Amino acid sequence: MRVQSAPQDSDYQFKYVYDINSENKFTLSANGATDLAEAEFLDSSIDVMESPDMAGDAKIENKYQNAALRWQFSDDKGTGFDVQFGQFTNHNDTKWGGQYFFNFKTVDSYLTTHYDFTLAQNHNISLGGEVHRYEYSYDGRFVNYICTDTDPDCLFRRGELTTADDSINTTEQMLYVNDHWNLTDRLAVDLGVQGDRNDFTDETFYNPRAAVNWKFTEAWTLTSSLGAYNRFPELGAVFPE
Repeated sequence: MRVQSAPQDSDYQFKYVYDINSENKFTLSANGATDLAEAEFLDSSIDVMESPDMAGDAKIENKYQNAALRWQFSDDKGTGFDVQFGQFTNHNDTKWGGQYFFNFKTVDSYLTTHYDFTLAQNHNISLGGEVHRYEYSYDGRFVNYICTDTDPDCLFRRGELTTADDSINTTEQMLYVNDHWNLTDRLAVDLGVQGDRNDFTDETFYNPRAAVNWKFTEAWTLTSSLGAYNRFPELGAVFPE
């Protein structure tokens, strides 16, 4: 393999904070980064000997961009409110062999909220929710190998040249509530539940959460937590091809 140029990376950050008053704050932020690497796989390389389609120029470019607006409120009574909306975009583009490529793009348009208030002297309640609108898309030209990563004969199961593109859209919604209870000066308990809804799989989950914090000495604190979680299926199983 011959490196055509040194790996390149760049990034940017922007943040503007406006303190409306002692209780309200407005924030505008943006950030992003790009990573680029280029190389040439020579005919004498081991990679090309094992997979001739690798021969030629190769390029990997990954980049992301994020922009968000945020409003935060807090007062001296322990009440706080936080709302944020924005968009995150991620690109993963790969080219190899002079004629093959695979580009994958993710767009996450999101809205998040969080609300805190004091219920009693030792109880703090947190409520919140999130809505994410995901857009996944890809396009590519590649040789499809009919096997899995754990198949030792994968390199010998070469399929046909494939040109494909597809996209899916899905919306995920989440709501949660949590009670932070200070039983003593040294012992605190968190009890809560989170509900998740996904319109692509048409499923709804309710996941309980619990945590304990015990400060058994001035220098040591023991933390333990328990909960159930769920996540979106692997994208390789979601796209039809």
